[in-house]
Amino acid sequence: MLQKQKVITDAFKFKLLARWHDKGRTVQAGRFLVSTGWTPEKVLDMLATGKAMLYRLTLREGLTWWETADILEKSGFCRAVDFGSVGHDPAFLRRWGIPFESAEGFLFPETYLLPHPREMDMEAARAVANRLVDMFWKQAGKLWPEGRPDKEMLRRLVILASI
Repeated sequence: MLQKQKVITDAFKFKLLARWHDKGRTVQAGRFLVSTGWTPEKVLDMLATGKAMLYRLTLREGLTWWETADILEKSGFCRAVDFGSVGHDPAFLRRWGIPFESAEGFLFPETYLLPHPREMDMEAARAVANRLVDMFWKQAGKLWPEGRPDKEMLRRLVILASI
């Protein structure tokens, strides 16, 4: 891709350069802002140590899980079907302490800055779902300084909040 975009002139030589500087394994996934005027060393350094470009994702309050999934797919973060699968996965729900059959109600409405995934696959969906649910617990934790309520109380609170 770098050669096609004329950022580098020879992909093979660039790979050799990465091996020579022992940075072949530290190249990060993501989209990076690079310049065609940069030296190959500077491009390599950006790919190995730079930060991937972040994209804004805004999820408003009151969205259903499938509306959230649709927004995620249209924004290029994951496929809606994968997000739905993750949001209903019993292991995912158990990991996050969600006492429902889906993560709906735990997908925190917020504006996020996220990198686009290299592949829109199940891992991309899991990464986004983890981020949304993690934000829920961080924000909800501020309301419960003495700890999370028991499962039944949590169930009631989430249902009440969604009304």
